[in-house]
Amino acid sequence: MTPDDGVRCGTCAAFVPSRRSARKDATSAAAGRGPAAATPAPACWRAYVRLLARGYRDADYASAQRLTVDAYVCQHPHGTPMASAEQVTVHLMALCQVLERELSPVAATRWMVAHRRSGAPLEALAAPQLSGTLTVEHPLSAADAEAHHAAVRAWAWSVWDAWKAHHATIRALLDR
Repeated sequence: MTPDDGVRCGTCAAFVPSRRSARKDATSAAAGRGPAAATPAPACWRAYVRLLARGYRDADYASAQRLTVDAYVCQHPHGTPMASAEQVTVHLMALCQVLERELSPVAATRWMVAHRRSGAPLEALAAPQLSGTLTVEHPLSAADAEAHHAAVRAWAWSVWDAWKAHHATIRALLDR
C-alpha cells in the first residue's frame, strides 16, 4: 500500500485503506473535533466496520465480536460514537473480564448490560499512548476464522496492556 492508497489513524497509528486521499481524511478527521493527532481517521472506523461485518456474515467469526468492540473502543477513546469516558471504562472492564478473568464473551456482554442498567457511576480514565499497539489491521489480515480469533485476542491483549496504568482501578471497579 502506498501513501496515496491509505491514511494513518491519528489515534492508533494504523495505516488503513482509504477511499479518499490521506490529506482529505486527515482534514475531515480534524474538522471541528480537535487536532488530527488525537482523532481516529474515518478510514480506521471503516476498517473496524469491515471487521465487525465478518462476525455478522459468518458465525465462525461471531464469538470474536465482544473483544473486537472492546479493543477498538479502548484504542480510540476519543472521537468515536461509543467512546464517552464512561463507556471506555466499561469496555476496559469487559476486556479485563474476558482476558484476565476468563469470562465468556456472552457472559461479559450480559454483565455490561446489567452494569449499564444499574447506573453505577464510573470515573473517566486518562488515555495512555496507544500508538505502538496492534491495530484493527491485525485481525483484518487473518486468512480464516481460527486466525481471526487469535488475531483479535492478540489485539485485545495489546490494547489492555496499553492501559496498564489503570489495571488496578479497573480490577477494583469490578470487585466492588
